[in-house]
Amino acid sequence: MTLTIPVPAPRPLPTPRSGGRPTPANRSATRPCWRPQRRSPLPGRPCSPATSSIRVILTTNFDRLTERALQEVGISPQVVHRPDQIDAIQPLAHSQVTVIKLHGDYADLEQRNTVDELETYPEAQQRLLERVLDEYGLIVCGWSADWDTALVRAVSGTRSRRYPMFWSHYGHLGEEARRLTAQHGAVVIEGKSADELFTGLLQQVEALDRTAWPRSAEMWPSSGSSGPCPT
Repeated sequence: MTLTIPVPAPRPLPTPRSGGRPTPANRSATRPCWRPQRRSPLPGRPCSPATSSIRVILTTNFDRLTERALQEVGISPQVVHRPDQIDAIQPLAHSQVTVIKLHGDYADLEQRNTVDELETYPEAQQRLLERVLDEYGLIVCGWSADWDTALVRAVSGTRSRRYPMFWSHYGHLGEEARRLTAQHGAVVIEGKSADELFTGLLQQVEALDRTAWPRSAEMWPSSGSSGPCPT
């Protein structure tokens, strides 16, 4: 299943001078994006296939911590943070990972941060967002849905959820969040931090990998016991 993560847990806005470092939650959230081929410990066995479970990341954050976490594991994400970039992007299905920064990048002059700015999105960005919400499963983490009017309207306006929605929250679930989870029949995950959520998700995704290749779990290479397959 392809999953989309809108809005990892909010982080302090970095400056061009400091840049910021990825948090454990950033790293855990991006690990399922791309898992390379692994060599089987048994002679003659094929390499495991390279797999990707998360192909699109939607975020309202201005920082670049998600991009840096992806780069740490060798992924150069396709990043969209301005509407004028959308016409030139690679198709989402062909991109290794696409990060869509709905409210801009910290270096942009046109960030969306005030109530009025969060009321609507430019037409091109709105179309891209609607496509993602229609074509991908959704994991929501660290988003209150209290202030982002345009994003709430887009999620609410999705006609049907062909793929599941999971909504993780640590504290109180607000009125808009409760309405959206009820509307889309979301699975609500309570009491987990972003780090706990994505670390657990990674472990479950890797467990599914072990059942898919090879059939017997004991044939799966333990962490660090075998290198990537040759290209």
